[in-house]
Amino acid sequence: MLDRWDRRALATSLDANGFIRGSSWRHGGRRGHREWLHFTIHAGDLRVVLNASFVDDVRPAAEPHRERVRLLALVHDGTDWHGAIDEITDATAPAGQLTARLGELEIAGTGGTFTLRGRCAALELDLTLVPDAFPSVASGVSLGDSPPINWLVVPRLLATGTIVLAGQHHAIADAPAYHDHNWGYFSHHDFAWQWGHDASTGPHSVVLARLLDRAYTTTFMQALLVWRDGRQSRVFRGDELSIQPEGFLRPAQPFTLPREAALLVDNLATEVPRALHLRAAGGGDELHGTFTAHTLARIVVPNDDSLTTTLIHEVIGELSLHGSLHGRPFALEAPAMFELLGSVR
Repeated sequence: MLDRWDRRALATSLDANGFIRGSSWRHGGRRGHREWLHFTIHAGDLRVVLNASFVDDVRPAAEPHRERVRLLALVHDGTDWHGAIDEITDATAPAGQLTARLGELEIAGTGGTFTLRGRCAALELDLTLVPDAFPSVASGVSLGDSPPINWLVVPRLLATGTIVLAGQHHAIADAPAYHDHNWGYFSHHDFAWQWGHDASTGPHSVVLARLLDRAYTTTFMQALLVWRDGRQSRVFRGDELSIQPEGFLRPAQPFTLPREAALLVDNLATEVPRALHLRAAGGGDELHGTFTAHTLARIVVPNDDSLTTTLIHEVIGELSLHGSLHGRPFALEAPAMFELLGSVR
């Protein structure tokens, strides 16, 4: 487990890498910057997804150097989905820091600790998230002929505080949580992704990251990242990893945000696999298992440079992964959440 010296090093790493990059467009830099902060909290039956996105507004009618800021709050209470996605007109998110005021919500990170405080939609948060694993940072990941993407991933944090959903209070202590931070000059038109993490309370944490073309025929990058006791212990890359989808998840009436956007998309979410079978092997290590999807919510994102939209699916399920790593048995059975970028429509 992580000792106090590890935690000092972890805090230093997050302070050095987790800050908001911000757009340089208004200062004479390149336009088209895109960045988001993503958090997931697994608190018993509650699954809370919070995503803040900052995108240069390149629409022809937009005022010069404007940045669009959207805040997604999405919750599954064990039975139903709740949430909203709002455009924030009074956002403050200075570059070089990890502090963002988004309407009534504040996101802050310093000294290796994150806080989420305030209100968004029907959700109120007063949470402290303490990282329990070292981050993984990737810079300049190629997307074919398109600009590269950069990211930081913290696979496990411990969330403590209160969540209020529609007036009902939920006190949580050391609930598993997840954070990633992405930035660059890419577009949703350029690629698709399959991204997932577990919510285990055991020694292992895993993150699946795949970047593909829109037709799912070319894989730009794929990796299965594995941590043990807070330290990254293995990364399976490229040909070491194979993913096979099976079937489709077809809820009768998928929860869709924004609500009015449900009129723009089909009733059946046929793009989301019912299962993803994973196999990772190389250097004497081998893991195999399945992510089984249970329920999903769809986010309809308008594309800034056209009249089309992109579908993003937040999918709750179970991850089962077994095998051998560094000569030791490996077993993980845990709730998990995957995010799958869908088609442009």
